[in-house]
Amino acid sequence: MTMTESAAGRFRHRAASLVCSAVLAVLGVGCGDGGPSSAAPGGDVAGLFVVGPGREMYLECRGTGSPTVVLISGGYEAGWIWSYALYPTDAVHDEPVDGFSAGRGDPNKLESAVLTALRGLTRVCTYDRPNTTLGEDVELERHGQVSTPVAQPHLLQDDVADLNVLLNAAGEAGPYVLVAHSYGGLIAELYASTFPEDVVGRVNVDVTSVFLRDTLPAADYQAL
Repeated sequence: MTMTESAAGRFRHRAASLVCSAVLAVLGVGCGDGGPSSAAPGGDVAGLFVVGPGREMYLECRGTGSPTVVLISGGYEAGWIWSYALYPTDAVHDEPVDGFSAGRGDPNKLESAVLTALRGLTRVCTYDRPNTTLGEDVELERHGQVSTPVAQPHLLQDDVADLNVLLNAAGEAGPYVLVAHSYGGLIAELYASTFPEDVVGRVNVDVTSVFLRDTLPAADYQAL
């Protein structure tokens, strides 16, 4: 599965500037300002960290500042989707409906993408949950480093525990601003309620609702 096919099927593109505005509103500065001054963890990191017996997970952190922004991808998607964006001239922007999710549009690794835009403002981290889609460019994107797969299905609590252990293993201390897309919103909500002292803000990007079970017809919920 290519990056374009994967993203088109599961990631509804939102301009990095919108996420930037939401995150920086939480941080208390504007997108044109410098990031909040604060002691930060060491320099940029990218690689695997041990999260349990025989298990490793991939984490990438860039920039300096506090709070640290943690990007949580939607279902199936690895963290590198936050490094991709559409050119402003891409024709899909002018469509009256969400043509990107239908497979149109051409995402590229751009400086305007969420990860790269935010790293100049504060510390920002993205990570790959087990079994998430890596596309065909694993060597290019991750130098062959892949989070250890786990048996599926799994509990939401497992994803929360994994993220907490991963951040601690990498020495990425809070406070955190959690930026979540789709299924990632469930992780962010449970993480914030489990570790409230570590989370100072959340930004939701088309997140999945905990009320879907109550609002969808039974057959639709089962299909989902």
